[in-house]
Amino acid sequence: MPRSRLVIILCVVLGVLTVSLTAAATWAWFAYPLPAARPTQTARAQLLVDGQELAMVTVSGESRGGGGAPDGAAPIQEWTPLSRIPTMVTAAVIAAEDRRFMRHVGVDLLAVAHALVSRSSDSSLRGASTITQQLARSLFLTRERTWWRKTREAAIALWLERRYTKAEILEAYLNTVYLGQVGSAPVLGVTAGAQYHFGKDLSALTYDEAAVLATAIRAPSRAFTDVPWRLRARRDVVLHAMAADGVMSEPALGDALAAPVRLTGPPRSRAPWFVELAREEAVRRVLPDSATLGSGVTRVATTLDRGLTRAAEAGMRQHLSQAERVQKLPAGTLQAAVVAMEPRSGYIRVLVGGRDYRDGGFNRALRARRQPGSLFKPFVYLAAFEGGRP
Repeated sequence: MPRSRLVIILCVVLGVLTVSLTAAATWAWFAYPLPAARPTQTARAQLLVDGQELAMVTVSGESRGGGGAPDGAAPIQEWTPLSRIPTMVTAAVIAAEDRRFMRHVGVDLLAVAHALVSRSSDSSLRGASTITQQLARSLFLTRERTWWRKTREAAIALWLERRYTKAEILEAYLNTVYLGQVGSAPVLGVTAGAQYHFGKDLSALTYDEAAVLATAIRAPSRAFTDVPWRLRARRDVVLHAMAADGVMSEPALGDALAAPVRLTGPPRSRAPWFVELAREEAVRRVLPDSATLGSGVTRVATTLDRGLTRAAEAGMRQHLSQAERVQKLPAGTLQAAVVAMEPRSGYIRVLVGGRDYRDGGFNRALRARRQPGSLFKPFVYLAAFEGGRP
């Protein structure tokens, strides 16, 4: 082959590669944007029963439409600008998840190398994920544990670091990180996490509470239900890291280490299953327009009957305990659900989705799969009647 022809072929190949890489980079630049790095307005609805407040529903503009939950429930989320997030909370998260966050380029090669040397399995890479990688995974990828997903996660993290500042990435992470579940609604962001696990505003958290919140990011469903001594041990590790980073003084460290672990959580509703359904309906039907954002509180009348609900809960627990004794089953084995509707109006008066809402909050009345049984009979009879046969 003549040398000139070979040069032409190489130039064509290099040109095609350059164009392809440029197109891929351009696509990645616009395909992976961060959520709006700004405070979002919120809409609030007051759920009422006989004129008295049952619960308050808060929905942010960023979480409209049910994004983030597997079954479509709108997440519990309130966007807080980084400037309003307490320094101790930010420092606790960085100490717990990515101590080299301000120094790496999206992927921490030292952490990856340490993980590979420590253990060669795929699970070893879990601790090597930076905050940017975790953000890339939660926003754009699935949670499958494969090398291909880790490769894409690292690539997206590098793009995010080139496109956004560290402050923008950190703000997006702190406002979208998963921190547990309330019924079917995910709790997203440190602001919602502080409210739903400690029952207080983010600005009111203490050093020890900020450390507990940060340690829960890896596995919130397990962390907030773990035995106190184990949760306290993880918290103390973060506190020592914060002190080593110069975030807190020695006296403050001593006070934080001596503090007991308390998870108060939000005030529990007397009808949590019904509130969960009413919240979803309010998000879907009452608060769908942007005009409601920041416009005060919308009052929503509900159909709950408190007395019937208390009777249904007590009766269900009594009958389940009796059935367990008869069948010689461990206490708490059996579950049930109760729905009571008013025939004339179709109002839902009672909705109980399980034995205890604190056991995961799974609503068996609405989301459990069960055999239809005799519910098919009306359709069978209707088909026979429409067929005109005797």
